[in-house]
Amino acid sequence: MRTRNASEQGVRRRLSWQGGCCRGGCLLGLALTSLLGGGLPHSGAWATNEIPLEPAAQESTACDTEEAPALRVEPAADVRDPVLSFLVGLLRDDILDTLEGDDIRRVTAQSRRSTLIPLKLLERMGRGQGPSPDTRIVSFWLTRDGKVPAPYSLLGYHPGSVLIHRRIELVEWHVGRVVITERGRGSFALDDCYVWAVHEGRIGIDIDAFIDRLLGGSVDDMTVNSLALFRLDDVRYAMAMGYNKKGKGRSGALHLRKDEIEFPSSWQLRSAGKLLRRKVEGFYLTLHTRSPAWEGSSAS
Repeated sequence: MRTRNASEQGVRRRLSWQGGCCRGGCLLGLALTSLLGGGLPHSGAWATNEIPLEPAAQESTACDTEEAPALRVEPAADVRDPVLSFLVGLLRDDILDTLEGDDIRRVTAQSRRSTLIPLKLLERMGRGQGPSPDTRIVSFWLTRDGKVPAPYSLLGYHPGSVLIHRRIELVEWHVGRVVITERGRGSFALDDCYVWAVHEGRIGIDIDAFIDRLLGGSVDDMTVNSLALFRLDDVRYAMAMGYNKKGKGRSGALHLRKDEIEFPSSWQLRSAGKLLRRKVEGFYLTLHTRSPAWEGSSAS
């Protein structure tokens, strides 16, 4: 897997969105992004564009006018939402860089597809090397702490709100293939699996009382502590995992080709949520055991 490092300060980078038709149709990144937003129905086709990506404001230097090689990102063809498709492309190519919110908004507009992600809240996002060789740090900076109406519906209803702190920092691991066996049901595999632990900030899901009464234990308020991206039966899913107010494990999955919440969840997705949540918690504990002095790392 090749890694592209962040461009040096003062170098002007051009961000290029590579084309291709998204048939059938994930961090904001991945499962996190799947929880946010409000938007319009999807329509249209991908476009190929080059967009100037300006560096953050800083003192003028001799390299301010230099041109960095174009950062070319090919969107994931099996992800319907243009923002999520773009972010999966960054992840696939293991790109380490910082992107301004304005540039992501411009890329999305030029893709000629609409998104459910509330990009107006996004100030910038970054992905950088983590505290160990097998980790990455993914950071999101919003303009403010947010409470965003949940865009994806359950049984025709929008179930509540997503609450998210202004700055979120995630620790990322690429775990590859994960085989899960459930007694009495059988085995299945998750392919190309990535997981994230929420290291800094808070992500919460607040379910409306009406939906809570209507669906009972099927949905709950949840504090998100981990996220995942994987393929199951050749379909890519983004998943958010965490705990309800009583400390019981909860998870929810987004079908990225359909751009819809998978509800009710299959037994495979429920099993995946339980196992991946435990796996992320184990990874995170091990990371802090090996690097006790680590207090987080900015991906800026």
